Amino acid sequence: MVSDAGDWRADRVIVAVPPLLASRIAWDPLLPPQQDQLFQRLPFGTLMRCVAVYDTPFWRAEGLSGIGLLRGGSPIREMFDNSPPDGGPGVLRGFLGGKEWRKWAHRPAGERRGAVLRSFAQVVGDRAYDTVDYVEQDWTAEQWTRGGPTSVAAPGVLTEYGEWLGRAFGRVHRAESEFSPTGTASWTAPSAPAGTPPPNSCIRADRDQ
Repeated sequence: MVSDAGDWRADRVIVAVPPLLASRIAWDPLLPPQQDQLFQRLPFGTLMRCVAVYDTPFWRAEGLSGIGLLRGGSPIREMFDNSPPDGGPGVLRGFLGGKEWRKWAHRPAGERRGAVLRSFAQVVGDRAYDTVDYVEQDWTAEQWTRGGPTSVAAPGVLTEYGEWLGRAFGRVHRAESEFSPTGTASWTAPSAPAGTPPPNSCIRADRDQ
């Protein structure tokens, strides 16, 4: 493997970047055409995470969970209580994605913040405006993700190319979240704890040697 950070040699390689980004690797030899076509047809969605921080999770004292599913023109469609276990500070997290991202991502930051807090206030009340901090993470602007939360396959992609999902390419094995047998867009799929066995295809290949 050759990169700006250095060169490495190994018996096997496990690739765990989004499929669209995997298609942009300079492969030598080239990927099989079907696998390359599959990767090009699995773009990420558009997603931004919006986080409001408070002195305390005040909504809990009012018997509220801080979890909400919003519709009716709200830019935030789902929100969660992301406060630490010790109860302080209070943190509300919401996601702005899809057509709402396209509507709001390029508007002034202050205007977008106000819209997000209005969404939070629908669930926990007007104290949602009394933040001590507010943070946004736009994953479309990240070089190594370019969106989120997971790849989106258009109709027909999986029926035409699905057999190439997770298929090893020589000594290169796949561990993208999209190819997990237990569910996509989760930390457990691409980022298993230390000591977790490698992909099954890698284990089988080693046994065949």
